[in-house]
Amino acid sequence: LGGIFVVFSMLLLGTLQPSFSFKDVVLRMLIFGIGGGLFETSNAVIVLGSAPKHRRGIASGVLAMVRNAGMVFGIAISSALTGLRQEYHLKGLSSLADQAHDIAAIRGIKDIFLLASACALVCVVISIMGASSTKVKKEIVN
Repeated sequence: LGGIFVVFSMLLLGTLQPSFSFKDVVLRMLIFGIGGGLFETSNAVIVLGSAPKHRRGIASGVLAMVRNAGMVFGIAISSALTGLRQEYHLKGLSSLADQAHDIAAIRGIKDIFLLASACALVCVVISIMGASSTKVKKEIVN
């Protein structure tokens, strides 16, 4: 459910109109925060619950490392892709010399939000597959 909220908020952020207001952004970020909170807790429970009791400290450390590495690499990759998309959109806006850089930057950021929503959707599908396989394994053991 949390992943679906994240996908939805990223789609909403990627389709913001140029005349957006502060409230529009806050609403979308609120949906993202709720989705992230729901996803993180359930994901941690599944990961830590699948680790043996004597290895849960290690699993928790690995989970934290992967989370932090994902944030760092996500920022780096999205920033690089935003710059590339901005240059792409800038080529098509040569007639609007004064506003071209701003419009191209906004379009580049919107492209990355749409790409992020696709990545989040893939994560939702993987999570659903992982959760269903965990249920099947528990049923076999019981």
